[in-house]
Amino acid sequence: MPELTEEFHQLGAGEYETVLFDDVMKRFYLATNTQSQMEFANWLGIRQSFVSDAKRRNRIPVTWLRELVTRGVNSSPSWVLTGKEPQFW
Repeated sequence: MPELTEEFHQLGAGEYETVLFDDVMKRFYLATNTQSQMEFANWLGIRQSFVSDAKRRNRIPVTWLRELVTRGVNSSPSWVLTGKEPQFW
């Protein structure tokens, strides 16, 4: 089961300076066919509070992106994180 770990992408800084948490979450929702933090947390098998905490800290845990690959989601983790094409692999 994935957890919120110290391995993360810090949004609003460095190479992710222009990336907004809410935009990343919209792409996660599209990729996972979920519509809310609660549904997304259930999809990941984590508590919704982990998602809220990530939003508060403006961070995207790497484990969330890895889970897309593990579960065979065809949306590119890079697209989910940045919004840059290609969307699918």
